[in-house]
Amino acid sequence: MLYYLIDDDETSRLIFEKQLEKTVGKNQLLSIPVEYTHPLYTSDTESNKQAEPFPTDTQSKVKVKLQSFSSAVSALTLIRKHFLLGNYTSLPDWIFLDIIMPGIDGWQFLDKLMELFRTVPSAKDTGIKVGVCLLTAYVNQYDLQRAQQYPLVKDCLLKPLTAIDLKLVTQI
Repeated sequence: MLYYLIDDDETSRLIFEKQLEKTVGKNQLLSIPVEYTHPLYTSDTESNKQAEPFPTDTQSKVKVKLQSFSSAVSALTLIRKHFLLGNYTSLPDWIFLDIIMPGIDGWQFLDKLMELFRTVPSAKDTGIKVGVCLLTAYVNQYDLQRAQQYPLVKDCLLKPLTAIDLKLVTQI
């Protein structure tokens, strides 16, 4: 399973990682550092290569890979790359998305993500199975109603998350 965590707050990202570790077990989580999430390429040939920051044998032994992003722009750039290359199996199973962020906020990210999904003929044919869980420091009725407009959004959770929250949402 591949999870994306998109949150501008470093403390929230750390808490999320620790709770996920409790859920799946320390040896079952591979956390990919932020600096590996948006590599810079120098040529078109290099841009088609997959960035593999850890040996493949290490990756095959884990239950969950967590890729963290400090901005929605970085995550969207990587997701767009996967869509452009038709590399749908590299998309995350879950995106944990903070609603309030500088630059592109969670709602704008969802709008752009939905635009990308509209370019694909059928999620069934491509194997796309992305679920989004919104994260917020406070829940209000407006956010809950707005979240229902996005078919990818499966839940909305209060930060800081607990291991139980993660287990319930992802069914690990």
